Amino acid sequence: MSTVLESGKKVAKAPVGIRELARQLGLSIGTVSRALNNRYGVNPTTRTRVLEEARKLGYVPNNAARSLKDQSILNVGLLFAPFVSINNEISPVALRFIDLFREQTTLQNMSLRVILFTNMEEFQSQVTANHLDVVIFYGEFPPQAFDTIHELGLPAVLMSHSSHHEDQVSVLKNTPEPGERAVEYLAALGHEKIGFVMGPRGTMHVDGFYKGFRQGIAEFGLISHPEWIIELTPSKANKDGAAEALIPILSQKNCPTALIFSSDWMALGAYKAARELNLRIPEDLSVIGHDNLPVTSELTPPLTTFDVNTQKFAKLVVELAKDIGNRQWDFSNPAKRQILLGSDFIKRESCYCLRHVK
Repeated sequence: MSTVLESGKKVAKAPVGIRELARQLGLSIGTVSRALNNRYGVNPTTRTRVLEEARKLGYVPNNAARSLKDQSILNVGLLFAPFVSINNEISPVALRFIDLFREQTTLQNMSLRVILFTNMEEFQSQVTANHLDVVIFYGEFPPQAFDTIHELGLPAVLMSHSSHHEDQVSVLKNTPEPGERAVEYLAALGHEKIGFVMGPRGTMHVDGFYKGFRQGIAEFGLISHPEWIIELTPSKANKDGAAEALIPILSQKNCPTALIFSSDWMALGAYKAARELNLRIPEDLSVIGHDNLPVTSELTPPLTTFDVNTQKFAKLVVELAKDIGNRQWDFSNPAKRQILLGSDFIKRESCYCLRHVK
């Protein structure tokens, strides 16, 4: 391109670079770069607009910058929606996962940005402002959050959620299995009166665990009175909330001899309640949790629980995010849009065999 001066001389016009192109379009450099490189995170209308303006202005890519772009760090957004207690505490399991996500994304040369989900009004602007390539959903979200991410053109990995969108992969825990297996184990130890403590219904983790629990109870013909099935609210789904709910139940003459919890964090409440009521674990009350928090092996007695192998779980999710963000995942195969993970049963000293009692 050239410009003719009044003297008749032609002067070469500097080629339009990506900064000028972005300025002309009123878009961020990151958005323009994604459109030019056919990356996720740009809707079709914006991509077409960028390509047309690039042709019109004679955009010339900087070879050095393109080389760096080819080696660019993938921007991963961890969309986090935790249950928060009335004391503003977050589950240790969730905090452990975030630490592992940071560790794994660093090892994979990826950039992790944790975005706390507060409400749908702020959700889209938060995601858009961070110029993400791929997102990970961790926590409890309304279904429209998954729709919004899909509409933005961002692929996603969903932890403990399912999705009908073809650009979203679900990583699920097989929670019915530990729910049923816990009942089976307690029944083998001679327990006939078993209670269940869970977080809010409506989540795949809790609903699956409860389904397995009910299947186990029915299979062995055991007793589980309705008042022994405790559903805690989001702010009470923790140690203190579980203890508060359990004390009046364990104070009764007819009470469960064993309790199963959908998380170790709530199972800690059984230890607190037992101390306040001078009950012995496991002689008076057997307890089973889920998650295998590090602290559970140090309790007195150590807690029987299910290990979901959080490190392996986090590594798998990050590797999925990397493959999806780099377009190395076959979304056309329905079998590859849902991954089911199991857990290991860790038997410790918090369960007592009633068959020893004569």
